[in-house]
Amino acid sequence: MMLFVAKIWASVPSRQRTTAFFGFGLTIVKNILKSCVQGSRQALPPGNLSLEQKGATMTTDASQFKAIIFDLDGTLLNTLPDLVEVTNTALQRAGMPPRTQQEILGFVGNGVQSLISQVVPEGTSPEQLQQVYEDWCRIHHKIGTRLTHPFPHVVETLDQLKADGIALGVLSNKFDTGVQEVVAQYLPGYFVAVHGESADIPRKPDPTGLCHTIAELGLEPHQCMYVGDSPNDIRTAKAAGAFGVAVAWGYHLVEDFDPEPVRPHLIVNDPRELAWLIEGK
Repeated sequence: MMLFVAKIWASVPSRQRTTAFFGFGLTIVKNILKSCVQGSRQALPPGNLSLEQKGATMTTDASQFKAIIFDLDGTLLNTLPDLVEVTNTALQRAGMPPRTQQEILGFVGNGVQSLISQVVPEGTSPEQLQQVYEDWCRIHHKIGTRLTHPFPHVVETLDQLKADGIALGVLSNKFDTGVQEVVAQYLPGYFVAVHGESADIPRKPDPTGLCHTIAELGLEPHQCMYVGDSPNDIRTAKAAGAFGVAVAWGYHLVEDFDPEPVRPHLIVNDPRELAWLIEGK
């Protein structure tokens, strides 16, 4: 049986992190992890996690999780190609130089306004900045998300989680209208709650939106995972009291999650690991 593959960050020193790979026997994985774990913490078999919250360390069975709430861009959907096209079109119309995909990648994760403030040239006036932002929104609405696509194995993972009775949600820093549209287009029928930035949902790392989404699902924070690709996603999860999971396939490097304030409880390399974990495989 294939093993759940993950890096257990909360209990492993940064220079000694070890990943459990496919094909390893459970005994080998336990021995590897035991050599890295500090103090009296024990290596945990698949289906169990080491959880740190509010200054206390405890062991929790994955079966306690009743919901998984996801970030959107960089976690469920690869929206970067559309972000590059829309952003450079807005810059071109303003007579400003374009940005490379790598540059734009380094600016995403904190909402459109933050993106625009970083891509415009230094010295851009507030009025020009607002104009580029408004143009960006109009262009995005016109162009749509024709280049966007789910990351590999996302759809089959959502199918399995839904079949397992896990409630699913989305919380994004993208403006709410854009979130609703892209989820309806690419991932319809999976989510009980879907939210983007709005008057009632401030941008992450403010935990208000996550707390609101958890309450909307009728659950408590400890029953929920929040899965995202940015350090702010982990800050949000921890502030809300949820279980923070970072993904290795998104817009941020694994090393970005190293400082303690943004160190996740868990990092996964493949979306299917979430379903395997819930099922105890």
